Amino acid sequence: IYIIQDADLMNAHAQNSLLKFLEEPHPDIYALLLTQDGSKLLPTIRSRTQTIPFKRLPSIVIERHLENEGYERKLARLASQLTTNLDAAEAFVNEPWLYSFIDGIESLYQALVNGESLILKWREVEKDLMIVPENMQDFIDILIYYQKDVIYGKMNYYKKIIFEDAIDLLNSVASLKTKAMLIADLEHMLALKVKLNHYINTDLAFDNLMLALERRNQSEE
Repeated sequence: IYIIQDADLMNAHAQNSLLKFLEEPHPDIYALLLTQDGSKLLPTIRSRTQTIPFKRLPSIVIERHLENEGYERKLARLASQLTTNLDAAEAFVNEPWLYSFIDGIESLYQALVNGESLILKWREVEKDLMIVPENMQDFIDILIYYQKDVIYGKMNYYKKIIFEDAIDLLNSVASLKTKAMLIADLEHMLALKVKLNHYINTDLAFDNLMLALERRNQSEE
């Protein structure tokens, strides 16, 4: 049994190299291609495989479990969005960097409200938190959900907000931009999350993100 995790991250050449194996399978040999997004696999791969979907554990089940275990509501809600099972959720809320990542993101948004340079603030945050490539994805994931909370605040949709203890800061950020601008910032973050799976200049990528976040509604300047 061969298991290829994150099969969608293979480039076209790597996927094509599997075709002969998939077309002419040997007895008692199986290949499992694991992916979060099957559409990213080549059509020739998908046509030669059988799709077996798995449903994730409902987020509300994860959230309630963590709250019953005594974890903070915001951490329980965040973990319920970023993990798919109870073991992974408990491991996430016990990560030693979790609180510092949240504090670092809040300091970035506070700098935005204060009119400070986000590039300089990012350099400070990255140095203080000692963010390494191994957990850069975790940082951007939390940043994405913080940005979503800003958008929910802009829409007065408070029941969806995860970081309820930062509602004043979320509203302050929301007041600086139009909803379209906030959504554009979120899309920039989502694009960066995808790029982090490839070889990129992360310093330049995050500088570009910080410059995008600094843009405000002209009427607010």
